[in-house]
Amino acid sequence: ELDLLRQELLSCDTQLVDILMKRFDVVEKIMALKEKNQMQILQPEQESRQKEALDIELKGNVHQEEIADIMREFSTTARRFRERNSSITILC
Repeated sequence: ELDLLRQELLSCDTQLVDILMKRFDVVEKIMALKEKNQMQILQPEQESRQKEALDIELKGNVHQEEIADIMREFSTTARRFRERNSSITILC
């Protein structure tokens, strides 16, 4: 039974990696579009909207805090990625 659960967990991890790769593909497309249109890379108002949407999605979930922590880390990592890979100055 433990081995089956571990296999299920491995499957979840594999799916998470696939989703994260897709997420970074989208981040790259957003960066390219913003650069093409000479838009500000970091947009705090958009980040606030995303956080509010996540808070609504997680409301009442027993793992709300843990998932929110992971999502914050995703956001921090994506920001570092954008900063390293942006060819234009980042405006705050």
